[in-house]
Amino acid sequence: MRHPCLCAMLSLLWPMAAGSQTTNKPVFVPSAVAPLMATYRTNASVEARIQALRSLEKYRVPAVERFLLDEYTKLDSGKEPDAQLLGGFLRIWAARPAPAVMPFLIYEGLFHDDADVVRACAAGIAEDPAAAMATMSTGRDSRGKDPAEDLMADLIERMEERPDVLPALESVLALWSGKTRPGFSRNLKRKADKKETAAALEFWKAWFQQRFKKGAGKK
Repeated sequence: MRHPCLCAMLSLLWPMAAGSQTTNKPVFVPSAVAPLMATYRTNASVEARIQALRSLEKYRVPAVERFLLDEYTKLDSGKEPDAQLLGGFLRIWAARPAPAVMPFLIYEGLFHDDADVVRACAAGIAEDPAAAMATMSTGRDSRGKDPAEDLMADLIERMEERPDVLPALESVLALWSGKTRPGFSRNLKRKADKKETAAALEFWKAWFQQRFKKGAGKK
């Protein structure tokens, strides 16, 4: 589930993402795509809807891109069935990252409850570092405050809460900061043990203190 404090940032970034993909003009819907969209919209089974999303993944056409954005915004991450569906959307975007969907990979995907979704989003973010850096540097913070400060703090706190996805979250911290700790690995699928978790938290909390002149992580 998305960290609550990121809601305000998402409200700023959503128009930027949606505006580049949506338009009032009608778009052509390929014959192979229409039944999959209908299945997603009408089937009550979460599994069937996720399968429809997986089948849509191979179609990179405007009709599918609009469909994904439109349907994504109807979901509530606080509801379990919707959270599963959100994971399906995020996996698609992680497999083909683009600037328009980068906000969702960062501010939704990295805080999703499903560890595989988190890892997929971290991998997608790494595929387009320029778009990721631009997104993380966008914000509506007070004068003189780095827009990425809250996100970096939340990632460090999330690493404490979810050491099972620490490598994935740490990879995003490393991307934005340009720093890596001794022993850092880009293997996102591995699970960090207690020793590595402690070392990572010590390193990133110290970095955050030096960079932003305040503490990070659980109080």
